[in-house]
Amino acid sequence: MHETDPLGPSTLMSGLAGTQAVRSSIHQILEKDFNAIEVCPTQFQQLDPLNNPQFLTSVFNDEIRKQLKELLSSFHYVSVHGSSFWVTKIPQNIDPSSIWTPYLELMEFASDIGADVVSFHPIQCASTAYSDARAEEELIQINIDFGKRAAAYAHQRNLKAAFENMPGINTWMTLETIIHIIDEINSPQFGVLFDLGHAMLEQDESIAARNHRLLTQLYDYASKTLQYHFHGLYLAPQGYKDHGPLHQSNHINYERVKDFRRTVQNRSPIIFEIYHNPITNMRASFEQNLAACLIAQSQLTSL
Repeated sequence: MHETDPLGPSTLMSGLAGTQAVRSSIHQILEKDFNAIEVCPTQFQQLDPLNNPQFLTSVFNDEIRKQLKELLSSFHYVSVHGSSFWVTKIPQNIDPSSIWTPYLELMEFASDIGADVVSFHPIQCASTAYSDARAEEELIQINIDFGKRAAAYAHQRNLKAAFENMPGINTWMTLETIIHIIDEINSPQFGVLFDLGHAMLEQDESIAARNHRLLTQLYDYASKTLQYHFHGLYLAPQGYKDHGPLHQSNHINYERVKDFRRTVQNRSPIIFEIYHNPITNMRASFEQNLAACLIAQSQLTSL
């Protein structure tokens, strides 16, 4: 790990807040001399993108976007992440292209504020919301088709786009499946947002086996990775908890991850997606999260 590697927090740690809180978060992150940042408009998770697909345009007007671009220009790396809000629930018989509008609007927002990468959770259908859920193969094809459209859109705007691997045993959105989708998209404009904690939760294995598989995946998919999400993973009485401080993680071996970073040629940016307090089992305050990100930066850059 080199001190010049792009490292920084996600504004996701500010919680469900408005545009002013996003700007305040950026100011405070910049004051701590991080050279990378992920902008996450999490305050919109309460809205339905299918019913209100143009909310970003109405909330982040042209003037606000210009201000954000100027503010973010001091960072070496800027990304925009859709977070959980963009996990689209697809009703049966809907035209898949109709769900692209909010995703493409997020890409336009990313371009307007000068981002390098924009990332999404995969497009998916919730079987709990719709009794006749789409088959796995159909969902994979929907994501491939969208990815090809997004790659062309990104190329026009000097952007890159990425799908994030998702957590959970028996989920179809494993890292390997996301890599398959990216291979089918087959564009240098589209890659993976590699979330280490999510990858660790794909299989019911021992800690040692999980870490061995994670390290293998890090090497195997380095050339396809546009960005990483680093955060702590814990085994608590309530089960596995993620998105906590790195220095309190009892599952991910970040010393071995540092060894990987020292040897790999593709040094994609690292974003600390930290917002959970493992002691209280609740969302931590912005100040606590920012302090945890500073400790994580020191932990990763130390010899």
